[in-house]
Amino acid sequence: MTQDKGVVYRDNLDIDIKYDLSTLKNYKLVQPGDFIISLRSFQGGFETSYLTGITSPAYTIFNFIDNQDKDHAFWQYLFKRIDFINSLKRVTFGIRDGKAISFSQFGDVKVKYPSFNEQKHIATALTKLDNTIQ
Repeated sequence: MTQDKGVVYRDNLDIDIKYDLSTLKNYKLVQPGDFIISLRSFQGGFETSYLTGITSPAYTIFNFIDNQDKDHAFWQYLFKRIDFINSLKRVTFGIRDGKAISFSQFGDVKVKYPSFNEQKHIATALTKLDNTIQ
């Protein structure tokens, strides 16, 4: 996972990341649609995976228990908003680079969100805007 590219395969990085093959059994499965709490989540929010793979146990992976009233694209934008990132500071006080934020630490952060239909409309509008900018 990178700050500028999000979730990517290790082979697509320009750096050589060392790891011990014997520890791969401890790695976590990541699937498309999963959210990942990055080691620097207090700087850039959470990342969304579009890939299937594994990641270091240092990362926390989560998804919604009930996706019925959650538009994934909306939440992807919400987790990158500066006010959400700032809200993480209340639960990350004293955390230094290299230490993961657990779900239990951020799980108490209160997040207001609109109805499912509004989530869909907001996500669609933001996606169109992003595509236009690109």
